Amino acid sequence: MWLLINNNLNNEPFLLSAGKALCICQKFETTCKDILMLLSSAKFIHDKRGALLSDEYIKNFNDLIKRQLGDSIVDYKKDFAQYIDPSEIEILIKGKNSRNYICHDLLKDLIAASFSEKPKLIFDNIVFKEHLRNIALADYMVSRWSYEFQEQSSGDFYDKENYVKNIINWVIT
Repeated sequence: MWLLINNNLNNEPFLLSAGKALCICQKFETTCKDILMLLSSAKFIHDKRGALLSDEYIKNFNDLIKRQLGDSIVDYKKDFAQYIDPSEIEILIKGKNSRNYICHDLLKDLIAASFSEKPKLIFDNIVFKEHLRNIALADYMVSRWSYEFQEQSSGDFYDKENYVKNIINWVIT
């Protein structure tokens, strides 16, 4: 069926929030995959599976680029389990799951509502905020890793809770 344009779709504040949430999801996914790819590439060289720019390295790098977010997290957990805090994996998994919810499920009720002229509750704000918190926390963590990897200095100066609060406030308002 086609999308029926009616008053149920004229929820501009929600649509704006959904768009901002998608922006955060893309930011998290890109940053997460990039930093995990850098770490995996460094491990590939460290394990002497191939020299930098060797055919083996390039094949591995191209495989890393093609990985989906969930696969990147699974491989990171497998390759670096001895070095990471299990709570970090939990944050990544919750971030990935919230990213999937926002990208694939958030607007389903709005689309279904377009098939009726009766006003409907489009989404649960409490659930939405929880997903935003998960994605913002995961983005904070991978952004900090990326900063520390690239700048070779601590990211302690950037307050985690303030970052999460600012992301949620930006998306909701």
